[in-house]
Amino acid sequence: NYAEAQTGILKMIYERSKRLIWLNPETPSFWGTGDSEMKKYIPFCSTVKECNTLHHLEWFVASLVHRRR
Repeated sequence: NYAEAQTGILKMIYERSKRLIWLNPETPSFWGTGDSEMKKYIPFCSTVKECNTLHHLEWFVASLVHRRR
């Protein structure tokens, strides 16, 4: 993206919400490398998960459903 990270905006959303979930298609080993600003955003997220396959998405949704029970 090569733009400045907008952590202030994300912080405001985080403070006003019950939970902020970020599903990231990048592999965690790439977070914070190249143009990835993900490591700057993590402190303002309740949950951050790699999600780049249908299996990842299915697992995450199942974990949300299980948590609500």
